[in-house]
Amino acid sequence: MTLALALATSRGVWIGTDSGSTAGDVTEVATAPKMWRSNGWLVASAGNWRALEIMRYDLEFPDPKGNHHRVLCMDLQTDLKRAFDRNDFTLETNDDGDITDRCAYYIIAARDNRLFSIDFNGHVEQVKRHAIGTGTEYALGQLDASELGSAERRIKKAFLQTAKRYRVLCGPYPVEKA
Repeated sequence: MTLALALATSRGVWIGTDSGSTAGDVTEVATAPKMWRSNGWLVASAGNWRALEIMRYDLEFPDPKGNHHRVLCMDLQTDLKRAFDRNDFTLETNDDGDITDRCAYYIIAARDNRLFSIDFNGHVEQVKRHAIGTGTEYALGQLDASELGSAERRIKKAFLQTAKRYRVLCGPYPVEKA
């Protein structure tokens, strides 16, 4: 299980993740970070582990060339499909052609003081704060409840409070500025 939490302020964008890796009923501290940098972007993801590995190791996020939203909606989606094809990864769909939850992935990406949410259907939204993964609503509530302090401190506090309620989340909780 994963939780990634992000906050955009006038001083920049911060993203944090938990460090847990869950297999069945066992949660360990992951050796592979859930947050990485790609071509100037700070990226965090949650969801299907294989899809996330392909994103991290076989996908370069595109240069926004002045239009972050268009590049994420169009270029990133095309590049992502190509990376999945190169790695023989097929998104599982149901009878209606919708991607099943088993193959779903969610991305938080930040660059140039802008924060974006991207889902497995290709929907891109510029946001001020966002959470993906386990305990998102609770984590956002905790983030909103602590409006004092730095963005990094607020995110870490939200992780600590959320981990008390969702035991599959474990630290450390790295937080980085985009």
